[in-house]
Amino acid sequence: MDSLTEQQREQIKKMSDDRLRENLRKAPEVAIISLDRPSLLSAWAELVASGRDKPPPGTAMATPSPTDPELEKQRLLFEERKWAQELELRKGEMLTQQEQLKLETERMQAQQEQIKLETEKVRLEQKRLSLQVEYAENPAA
Repeated sequence: MDSLTEQQREQIKKMSDDRLRENLRKAPEVAIISLDRPSLLSAWAELVASGRDKPPPGTAMATPSPTDPELEKQRLLFEERKWAQELELRKGEMLTQQEQLKLETERMQAQQEQIKLETEKVRLEQKRLSLQVEYAENPAA
């Protein structure tokens, strides 16, 4: 690990045991089954230092052709379903928000009505009291 840069050493130390084993499996000359963590780190560091941590050119995994019509059709169908689901989800969210706004509006209207009723009650009480005072001052009328 001494021949590696500080950044490479840090990256290797942060790798999980599983990731180290997976990377080392790509190098057939390393028997990794019985290696402990320090041995895994050391073996991977040697491969990185020697530049054998990357697969040779031309041996990359076979990827499907981007112009494969069947694959493109499946991808488009998947995207269409995904968009339809997102649209339904957004519609549901909008309906929920509309319902919440409607409930809030009804609650505010009920509060306004309550305030009107209490205002009317206070006005009537004031009128009753003024009539009582008037009657007390002028009982014959």
